[in-house]
Amino acid sequence: MFDKKLKFQNNLKKIINIFSGFKKSYKLKFFIYYLLILLFLAWVLTTNLSLKTDISQNPLNTNGKEKFSFIDALFTAGSAFSDTGLTVISIFDQFNLFGQIIVLFLIQLGGIGLTVLKYIFIRAIGKKIGFTDSLAFNDERGYSKLGSSESIIITTIILIFGLQFISSITLMFHFHYYHPDTATNLNVNNSTDFKNFNNLIGQLNNNYFLSFWYGWFHSTSAINNAGFDIFGNNSLIYFSTDYFFQFIMLFLLMVGGIGFPVYFEIWQKIKYKFVYKKSYRYSLLFKFSVISYFFITFFSILLVFMFESLSHSPNGVDNIVNNSTYSFQSNNKAPALFSDSNYSWTQKVFFVIFNTQSTRNAGFATLPMQQFSSYTKIIFSLLMWVGASPCSTGGGIRGTTLFIVVLALWKKIKGEKQINIFKKRISLNLVSSAFIVFFASCVLLLISTMICNTSLYETKYISIKDYGVLDSFFTICSGFGTTGLSTGFTYYLNTASKIITIIVMFIGQLTISNTLILTTSKKFTERKRKINYAKEDILIG
Repeated sequence: MFDKKLKFQNNLKKIINIFSGFKKSYKLKFFIYYLLILLFLAWVLTTNLSLKTDISQNPLNTNGKEKFSFIDALFTAGSAFSDTGLTVISIFDQFNLFGQIIVLFLIQLGGIGLTVLKYIFIRAIGKKIGFTDSLAFNDERGYSKLGSSESIIITTIILIFGLQFISSITLMFHFHYYHPDTATNLNVNNSTDFKNFNNLIGQLNNNYFLSFWYGWFHSTSAINNAGFDIFGNNSLIYFSTDYFFQFIMLFLLMVGGIGFPVYFEIWQKIKYKFVYKKSYRYSLLFKFSVISYFFITFFSILLVFMFESLSHSPNGVDNIVNNSTYSFQSNNKAPALFSDSNYSWTQKVFFVIFNTQSTRNAGFATLPMQQFSSYTKIIFSLLMWVGASPCSTGGGIRGTTLFIVVLALWKKIKGEKQINIFKKRISLNLVSSAFIVFFASCVLLLISTMICNTSLYETKYISIKDYGVLDSFFTICSGFGTTGLSTGFTYYLNTASKIITIIVMFIGQLTISNTLILTTSKKFTERKRKINYAKEDILIG
């Protein structure tokens, strides 16, 4: 008995020693805070305080027999916190105003971070941010310049809340004077859904407070790259011809996705030029973020135009539509986008531009993903995997990571040992980290897609046969890139698929690098570094 007790104590000490390396980890500290807040708010979402009714409003469960489960609430809360936008229910149908406020709070929390909210509170009571809070901000947002922490926080607050307020007022007047007949019925779902949307627009026309709430919700969702909407089950599809609204959304998506240090350095450039009368040199992060963001955006738009042009066929190319969710034509087939006579060329151009840009970090859609070709959906999946820029509200491996990997491969092909760009040298440690993030994300997506693919074998829904592996891959990439675009497959996810998607969304928001740090004991890694072994080379392919 004594031996067993002693053995138990020794094992407990080992466990404590392993996790003792986490004591000074701000990342773990804030991760635990986030997790506790998330679990609590997920529980609140399941109560009658948040729900319109106590039954699920899932379009696939309209018989009123299936309850809104905690796993569905956790999925929704996790999607909101990670600024993803994937849902297994309809936010508009499921939640009342209080529930929508909770979802919006989680979106804001995931977008600007707990540190920024703490900073707002500290400054409100007349105190200054401390050194430990600066460290926490760097750990949370992934920024390396300690001395600039408070300045970036201030820039973030002014930028996000300032643009949210301005865009909310703009959208308030836009929604208030928006004519119901302006919306375009694309035969999505059914005519009842379109009538409900028109009824909602009618309410917005008669209520300034409701118009402001809709403006604030969608501007917050856009600038935080969340992709949530409260217009119904079809994202922004009914606004496919409202180019003013689309322009505002695209602008807010870009602001949230390009990274806050970019705006901080632009402000520094202006201040140095006009106040200090000195020159200011942009950092390598600024150049990489801007170039990678806009290059990937323009190049991907050209690719989508090319693939959609190749899919120009009256019968459609691989555009299988789930007839239980969409009703374009008979035989579950939708015509290829560029072949569809229902759309003008202006609409088609905006379809490509808006939805391609949305895959970078947003999740809003003005056209069902099913009407894009399979080739385009693969491009969309890869764009969601890459994601936005570092220190932004988006997810993915980040555009700068891909930029470094491609640059390193190009330098290797040219036979150059050093990676020099913009008169700066990139360290080999950074290149190694970029490759780790690159390949670790590939393994994560492969395993997650295999798990998510188990939903295809569910016999509960007959229409599941209209989906395939590409839909599973698309969903996982959407979660990892914290994008939120869906082909409609999320409504069919089983419990295992929902759990793995929640994990993927968290990793996408937290980044691969931070996730590896979180799951590695500091003392364990330090002990490993003390051991140096003899070097020996092996043959590779």
